[in-house]
Amino acid sequence: MKYTEYKGLNLPAVGEEMRKYWEDNDIFAKSLSTREGHKRFVFFEGPPSANGMPGIHHVMARTIKDIVCRYQTLTGKYVGRKGGWDTHGLPVELGVEKTLGITKEDIGKKISVEDYNKACRREVMKFKDPAAGTGLSSHELNLPGCYRDVKDLTCVALFKLVNGNEQLAINANDPMPTYAIAWTTTPWTLPSNTALCVGPNIDYVMLKTVHPYTEQPCYILMAKALVSTMFKEAPEVVKEFKGKDLVGISYEQ
Repeated sequence: MKYTEYKGLNLPAVGEEMRKYWEDNDIFAKSLSTREGHKRFVFFEGPPSANGMPGIHHVMARTIKDIVCRYQTLTGKYVGRKGGWDTHGLPVELGVEKTLGITKEDIGKKISVEDYNKACRREVMKFKDPAAGTGLSSHELNLPGCYRDVKDLTCVALFKLVNGNEQLAINANDPMPTYAIAWTTTPWTLPSNTALCVGPNIDYVMLKTVHPYTEQPCYILMAKALVSTMFKEAPEVVKEFKGKDLVGISYEQ
């Protein structure tokens, strides 16, 4: 069966039409005035990093953030937009140090702190539109006490393998599932992850153990050097691999 191709949909034109309607009718202002006194939802919007030119990734990130605010508005909350601040000072500093050919240890020796700060400001301002932009945060210019070691929560996730290779094979009749174990400091990205990384020359092991949640027997695939960090007592090592031997294996998202 052949279907007629419809070429009449012009999404940019639809977008412009809706934008004009919102502007002509002051829709955003009304979304606030009609919800005065209602429960507030505050979303601090951080500006893009000032160490590079704007890109499509900024559009994508802001679209996602805007969806959150629009959803909360639809639930009846008062959602005023709040401009946050963050110019990601460390990337700026690293860029300046690369340009000047210095390291952190050279500050105060090869270059004064004052000149270093000026160089950082110049780096930020070259990406800034004077009419509407963000200044460099004084908190991010290598001031004493800005950077410190802190403890934070991270996530260790299990990824069930759905196929293997000759290197990974244990026993064709073995019903026990195999999981790759991975650590992340950004667990909110897990639902969209599509790949795991392995170091080609890193030693990995397959361990015979039990699933930490179901307590069912299983195999765990992980870096050999980190086994002691995950297990009080080392499980049975079934096989050992190099990272390059694991390339091409798939897991359930």
